[in-house]
Amino acid sequence: MSSTTDFIYFSFITMLTIGYGDVVPVGITAQTIAVFLGVAGQFYIAVLMSMLVGKFLATNQRTEPGT
Repeated sequence: MSSTTDFIYFSFITMLTIGYGDVVPVGITAQTIAVFLGVAGQFYIAVLMSMLVGKFLATNQRTEPGT
């Protein structure tokens, strides 16, 4: 029987794209949800990285002399 902590653990491992394989989705519905979690994790990482790079570039442009 699965507990709430198992679900949270599985969600974090899937969204972070680590995928240890110790907890696996068995049914087709759970597998579909796992795919969407993985895709959402990829978008989250891409958006986070683009925001960090954007802030870094904006800070660099403001501090460069002669611009």
